[in-house]
Amino acid sequence: MTRIAALFSVSLKFLALAAFALCFMLPAARPATANPLYASIVIDAATGQVISERHADKILHPASLTKIMTLYMMFDAMKTGRLHPHQQLPVSQHAASMVPSKLGLAPGTTIRADHAMAALITRSANDVAVVVAEAIGGTEENFGRMMTRKARTLGLRHTVFKNASGLHHPEQVSTARDMAILARSLMYYHPEYYQYFSMREFTYQGTTHRNHNHLMRSYDGMDGIKTGYIRASGFNLVSSAVRDGRRLIGVVFGGRSTQTRNNHMAMLLDNGFAQAERLRLAQFHKTPPLPARKPVQAKIEVAAAGTAVQNNFGAQDREKSGGFDMMGLIIGEGDIDMADRDTLKQSVAAIAATDAGLRPDGSNPVWQIQIGAFSSADAARSALNTTISALTPETRQNAIPRILPLQTQRGTIYRARIAGFTRDGALKTCETMNNCIIVAAR
Repeated sequence: MTRIAALFSVSLKFLALAAFALCFMLPAARPATANPLYASIVIDAATGQVISERHADKILHPASLTKIMTLYMMFDAMKTGRLHPHQQLPVSQHAASMVPSKLGLAPGTTIRADHAMAALITRSANDVAVVVAEAIGGTEENFGRMMTRKARTLGLRHTVFKNASGLHHPEQVSTARDMAILARSLMYYHPEYYQYFSMREFTYQGTTHRNHNHLMRSYDGMDGIKTGYIRASGFNLVSSAVRDGRRLIGVVFGGRSTQTRNNHMAMLLDNGFAQAERLRLAQFHKTPPLPARKPVQAKIEVAAAGTAVQNNFGAQDREKSGGFDMMGLIIGEGDIDMADRDTLKQSVAAIAATDAGLRPDGSNPVWQIQIGAFSSADAARSALNTTISALTPETRQNAIPRILPLQTQRGTIYRARIAGFTRDGALKTCETMNNCIIVAAR
């Protein structure tokens, strides 16, 4: 035993000396450094609700995310008849001189407009971007000015375009938030073209070009939209995915590699879908407004008195009712037809009014607070539990949780309400919450 103990002691001394020497042989660990090119944002495509964001307004270079706007302009031109899918677009010397990624078009040749669209989406072809720019704007420089004007119209505050491809130009800048708004606008104004962003590959003159957005092959529900890279930007990506009827848009700027960018986007969207289930759809008044378009009749669901009205994009001008921004709370910001506006006014009045069976002073404890409308009963129940637990003990004692399903054109929503209030009690409690409406129940 003595010999074994001695050997063990010698071994420990050797290991200690080796570890001590190793401290001097190995370089000190380098501290993690912040990525100055990084920015991200995740939004709900239907409402524009921001689910997560980080440095979303940092001014950065968009790289080939620029081509989302190039395609947007192309879709506009196709809708107005300025371009036709089978129209042959000429290839200039300037277009042919673009550096890769490109199709390798020769000057003096042509390419069909629909083929150009596919090449921009899949190959992210710089020569094709210039072909489209010159076909619409005459020159790429003029097209850049047109793109910037369109950006302002859509609400992209910090974006400036100088070219159609995204190749580096020191003055060509954007933000993660602006790119999210652009993607959402494209889906809203050009839904018939958005489907092409899910194109996995495109064959041109015998060569097959695969979509650069490899995350579409591995992330459940992802169907677009665009990657981008230049050295000055890092690896950028705008993505959109749908799960359980809810579409999210994610933007990442400044990835250090394709793989790390894709992994980070997947994590952001996973977290976004988990969080979106808990967010209240009634918070439409925080939605960034889309620019006005040709008025169309809004899809409004009006049920019994006190039913919240659901609308994807809402109305820009609001009306005050009873001290609350009822129009904003109910339909948010966007467009609404005047006929629907009259209906909505009646609905708001019905929510704020007492029923014939109630005493005029509002002392009946039958008033309710609606805290939101959710896509599942479980989400509504979770929101109710969280909200009720935050009430004062006295209020919590009389609170009655209620979940009311409602069939809409988008499917079933579950309205989460807390009953058992007098009118004054409902008003007072609602004032302590971020967003709610009071309901005079029958």
